[in-house]
Amino acid sequence: MKIGFVSSEKYPKTIHRLADTEFPYIDILYLTYEDYTKVPQILEERQLECDAILFSGYLAYYYSRANCPQKVPWMVVQSQSSSLASALRTALEQGYDIHSLCICSLREYDFQSACREIGIDPQKITLYQTFPNPNDYAEPNDNQKVYRFYRRHLDDKNVSCCITSNLYAFQRLTSEGVPIIFMETSFDTFRQAFYSVYRQLIDPSNQQAQIVAVLVENDLPGDYSAVTRSEYQYMRRRLRVLEKIYAFANRLQGITSDAGFNQQMIVCTRNEFEAETKGFREFDLFREINRDIMGSCRFGVGYGITAIAAKQNACIALERARTQGPDSACLVAANGKNVSLISYLDQPERGLSGADGKLEALSKKAGISAKRLARFCEIIDDRKTRRFTTAELAAHARRLKTQHGQDFAAA
Repeated sequence: MKIGFVSSEKYPKTIHRLADTEFPYIDILYLTYEDYTKVPQILEERQLECDAILFSGYLAYYYSRANCPQKVPWMVVQSQSSSLASALRTALEQGYDIHSLCICSLREYDFQSACREIGIDPQKITLYQTFPNPNDYAEPNDNQKVYRFYRRHLDDKNVSCCITSNLYAFQRLTSEGVPIIFMETSFDTFRQAFYSVYRQLIDPSNQQAQIVAVLVENDLPGDYSAVTRSEYQYMRRRLRVLEKIYAFANRLQGITSDAGFNQQMIVCTRNEFEAETKGFREFDLFREINRDIMGSCRFGVGYGITAIAAKQNACIALERARTQGPDSACLVAANGKNVSLISYLDQPERGLSGADGKLEALSKKAGISAKRLARFCEIIDDRKTRRFTTAELAAHARRLKTQHGQDFAAA
């Protein structure tokens, strides 16, 4: 088995050490570059020498996808919070002030995890970040865009330190004397990436499956639910769920359609889905909906050679997720048999489900009624903030009572 590894000159030594010690059965073809716009030409000439191509980062990956036909499987190394934690630790060791950070292309969850890993409160750090659209990577001047993003915040004196994984921006800002740390991909991250590529190449059941269907199902509120006292509040929550689903589909470069009143279907490529979810190990959309929205959801993920086959497997996966509880996700492989299950939340108490189950569990911890918690949720939704004084809370409750005829005071 031969894997082509596409990267700058920074990583081949690390990969060579990894291959010698842990992957002696894999031959590595190093496809290095100084300018990522030259990668499509390199791949056009040499990708057929490999069983798969592994990119060290998204910049060369997306640019190549837009400018070169894919003839073998292409995958990209997923950055992890451990790389950012190491960069933050280096910044502290070098005496940099990190109370105001500028970072490009980083998920909020990774930032919070990295801060916790090194014992820093993420709430005490002001974070300036950007999330480039994958389509932007197809442009040949993306390096300049990243550099200008950092330069703008530095010139405005918003940031005290910068962290980047873009080698061009790092080298140029370093030459300008900017306090900046390069976020290197960790040895363990490369290890996981090569294991993932190896498993996909030797698994015949998914070898031809290139389509993934994601079926999302949200709980409908009951007639006596403490959460939904008006159609207005219910529709606001529904729109929040839809916003997150469409944002997730945009990151996957997939299409979204209604599959029922409380169901949405996302169809995308397998490469995009596995890159975004790190091989179904980290499902951000599932985490975001369960964390930020009072309610429950289930996910069915299906692989398939065709879109119809993927949808059928997604329906099978959703049925399996339903049997696991209100906050579960299931994946069914192309053969319709291989199943993986994940769940991010503890199951509600017996007899309760969905939003009411969450409210009851929270009310016991907080020592206040579920009905009052539901009112707080409505106020939070209306104000779009989770912080307010008692005076602001009372004034807002009176306003909602007047507008919707709901007795907040009695709750």
